[in-house]
Amino acid sequence: MESTENKTHSHSHRHHHGQHRSENVYVYQVETNVSKNVLNLAFTAAVLGQLLFFLANFSISAVLGSDGTSFVLLAHFLRTVGEGFLLYCLMKGMASLRYPLKPYFIAAIFFFVLFHVVTCICLLFNWTSFLGDAGVFFYMANTITYFALGFKLKQKYRDSMAKLGVTMMTYIILSMALSLIGLNGANIYADLACIAVGVFYIVTLRDRFDVNDYDF
Repeated sequence: MESTENKTHSHSHRHHHGQHRSENVYVYQVETNVSKNVLNLAFTAAVLGQLLFFLANFSISAVLGSDGTSFVLLAHFLRTVGEGFLLYCLMKGMASLRYPLKPYFIAAIFFFVLFHVVTCICLLFNWTSFLGDAGVFFYMANTITYFALGFKLKQKYRDSMAKLGVTMMTYIILSMALSLIGLNGANIYADLACIAVGVFYIVTLRDRFDVNDYDF
């Protein structure tokens, strides 16, 4: 019988020179070659990206005397660097697990980065017409692939990885719902709720890495 310890704190590893993957689906954390400081920088960038979207809210940006564009631009950039890097590290760390989910990670990371980079470029050069025409496609591609990754994490794993998948899906659904009904950036309470869930998701993502003395 598998011990409780093995269920709650299994790491990414290979047996017999990498020929057999770990069979444990109760994975708490994965190993990474990235240092604690680098992970913390990525985590900080992702969280700041989330918080800056709040400053882009119409009510807040009006008080600050801004149209919110600069906040949105910086928010997209920080999320691309921070969140994208954490997802990449998770993909590398899960490579030796029973279900590495590599195609789902690649698709999610690719469209996540593409959406945010295209948005940054359009905002930087004021290509609003192109962003309006192509933005829906890039946003939906990002949403669908990110949701699919969260769904597979929930489907294939238990414990903390399943929790990560649920949190990922919750954040994606909430963001899409608020966008569809036009509350993103317009309703301060909706923005607060979305950002709170987003920050919780980033914290959950960060906690999936096994590094010594991880906390700040």
